[in-house]
Amino acid sequence: NLALREGVTPAQFERFIAENHHRIEDYPGWKFHLLKGERGNRLDQYAVMMEIVSLAALDVFYPEPDIATAEAATFAIAHRDTKQMYEEWKQLASFSGSPQIYTDYLSVAQSRSS
Repeated sequence: NLALREGVTPAQFERFIAENHHRIEDYPGWKFHLLKGERGNRLDQYAVMMEIVSLAALDVFYPEPDIATAEAATFAIAHRDTKQMYEEWKQLASFSGSPQIYTDYLSVAQSRSS
């Protein structure tokens, strides 16, 4: 879950994301998604979902909650524009991960692709 900073409109935040999401370089095996509630209890609320191909792909960068590895630090150094984009994001809205509320989920079942 994330929340817009005081005075930031949804249009401003969504424009920032539309103009800057190309700057996001994901860890190998990870895929970024920014979601917005369309219907239901979280209408017009935002959430970040990081789709990660496996527990092993998570553990390469974060083997324990909130504990980044040297590989994560090396990746951040090599992808400074992504880090800068996230810093700009934090001026507009909270960011996923610690100290925000977050959960790592494992897929236990999925439907077949159509």
